[in-house]
Amino acid sequence: MDKEFYNIEGKQLDKEQIESVEYIGSYLVIAGAGAGKTLSIVGKIKYLLEEKKIKPSEILVLAFTDKVVNELIERIGKVTDKKIDILTFHKLGLRIFNKSDNHKDIDIDAFNRFIFKYFYKGEYEENVELASIVYNYINQDYNNYNLVAKEKIHELTENINKVTLNNEKTNSVVALIVCNMLHVNNINYEYVVENKYSHYIRIDDKVIHFTKQIMGSNNLSLKNADFHNITRIIYNYLQRIGIDIICYSDYKKYLNEPGAVKRFEIFVESLIQAQKIACAADIYDQDFDELIDRYCKNETRTIMFFNIFRELRKVFAAKLKEEFKTDFEYMINGPIEILKRNQFLPYKYIIVDEYQDISPARHNLLVEVLNQKDGYLMAYGDDWQSIYSFSGSNNEFFMKFTSNEKLKDSKEFYLKNTYRNSQQLIDASSDFIMKNPCQKSKNIHSNKCLEKPIKILKYNISNLDSLIYTLDYIKNLEKNNVVSLMVLGRTNNAINMLREIPEMKFEGNDEYQRSIYYYEGYQNIKIQFLTIHRSKGLEADYVFVTGVNEKDMPLEVNPRNEHISILSKFNQFEEEKEHEKYEGLPSSEERRLFYVALTRSKNIVFVSVPNLKTLAPSIFIDDIKTEALEYVYIEKLYNNTYLTCPECGGMIREVSKKGRVYRFCENKCKI
Repeated sequence: MDKEFYNIEGKQLDKEQIESVEYIGSYLVIAGAGAGKTLSIVGKIKYLLEEKKIKPSEILVLAFTDKVVNELIERIGKVTDKKIDILTFHKLGLRIFNKSDNHKDIDIDAFNRFIFKYFYKGEYEENVELASIVYNYINQDYNNYNLVAKEKIHELTENINKVTLNNEKTNSVVALIVCNMLHVNNINYEYVVENKYSHYIRIDDKVIHFTKQIMGSNNLSLKNADFHNITRIIYNYLQRIGIDIICYSDYKKYLNEPGAVKRFEIFVESLIQAQKIACAADIYDQDFDELIDRYCKNETRTIMFFNIFRELRKVFAAKLKEEFKTDFEYMINGPIEILKRNQFLPYKYIIVDEYQDISPARHNLLVEVLNQKDGYLMAYGDDWQSIYSFSGSNNEFFMKFTSNEKLKDSKEFYLKNTYRNSQQLIDASSDFIMKNPCQKSKNIHSNKCLEKPIKILKYNISNLDSLIYTLDYIKNLEKNNVVSLMVLGRTNNAINMLREIPEMKFEGNDEYQRSIYYYEGYQNIKIQFLTIHRSKGLEADYVFVTGVNEKDMPLEVNPRNEHISILSKFNQFEEEKEHEKYEGLPSSEERRLFYVALTRSKNIVFVSVPNLKTLAPSIFIDDIKTEALEYVYIEKLYNNTYLTCPECGGMIREVSKKGRVYRFCENKCKI
């Protein structure tokens, strides 16, 4: 083959990439971080079309998100103008529904809408038995399955919507959150209730309406919004109309606490998250008995949650059947049955990106797509970056690819070269990840060299000290060159602690609509704040990892979310689960998550760890120092310019609200 043929986007495919491109059959390409996986996919498409003369209609490319689909469309469009189907799994499901005689209306938010209507409109009161269990669950009486008086149940429903900090009685939880968010940020507003079904907020001449669609670029309709992403919507809206906001937090910060209201919100949020996992993992009614027997033991709270969830799914399924509809989650499972009865898909060559994220439901759909034309599966991914079990993914399909009887004579190809990280960072992160019991061993090579690419910063006061050290270090190294810094944390709270400090300024959005910040005095360092999960697939010149302590990495499972953790375990790779259990190892997925954080950097990764008596570093730090000390630089920081907590010595944060100054400890001590 002409060498020029394999020049893709100005880059020459290497030997391993070419071998996978020219192989016709089912195969798995195992690509480390920054190894040119997407480039290989583009090269494969070009080879099939131009060399093998495959019809475009016979090629299907599948990805997990619209973002990745759009990237693939753009990059594949540079090598061919032929029309190829590049879809998410859900878009494929929708296409199958539309082509079948058993066509159903798609209601993307059906389960969310069902839950809100069922509870917030009080429909659940009609099922007294289920309503009684819900009442006892919310009131933390987890052993009580007895019937409760209808009056008490109705009182719970009525009290869900509480009075705002400004003493207003709201018509909805969304209104409660928005009012409290505006109040906390000293934004003058008027909350207007026209009647039970119509209410809105007025800010000067601008309107935020909760129940109606409303025209005008300076107005906002929240008719179909729920409280899970409402603070982000309001934040963006206020930015758009030129109102600065000093305090932006997760929606739960704006709910009145303590008591049944907040527990109710968490309960509803858990139901929605549980539904996503259950659908992706193919968990059915009969599986809940196994879940309870294997994982719940005497956990009465978790058992009660699963009993409620199981009954709600039955009610929801009956309602969908009655209305002849399907929802977003069932757009994967529904088409499986359609394809078993019909053959109408034209695809022979099926390419799947990020195959390590495949769930049982998506895998089952994939099998039926392959059966349509006895097709080939060409999968690309990295088992070291399998981090989505909480949304149903199962690493077992990746690990046992060649032993899958549906993929006869399949092969594995390893991409050995990476074009992002230095060899030293590759060696350090590879040794770290291979402490997991069930990972594929890789021999990854880079031409980049950096003597000590991991800098562990031990702070005595705060993660902020580590960040300022990082900014100074980069400034001294890069002078006035414009560079990117990715600030990563295990949770949103971890990154918000740094994003919300007064010296951190919002600069604008980049071409991908990602928010960019800079710290005063360091305008040439463009900062992006992301959870580690959201950083996957991205890269930056430098990376700063915050909150690398014993509580956050690996993340302690909140007892309130134990049921979500159990649903994820049901879907975990069985061999991995057994090794963790008997060897006392931390979660393999948590280790993979830290690996993802380490490998986002083109240059140095700065890791912020506590040097406190009351909070220890993450156990992963010991692993890094044990396995890769030669690649690590350790710096102890001494900066006492902040107020310190009398309990732990950590930094005291200050927030001003309505002229009053509130202080709290960064490490959550009660002071």
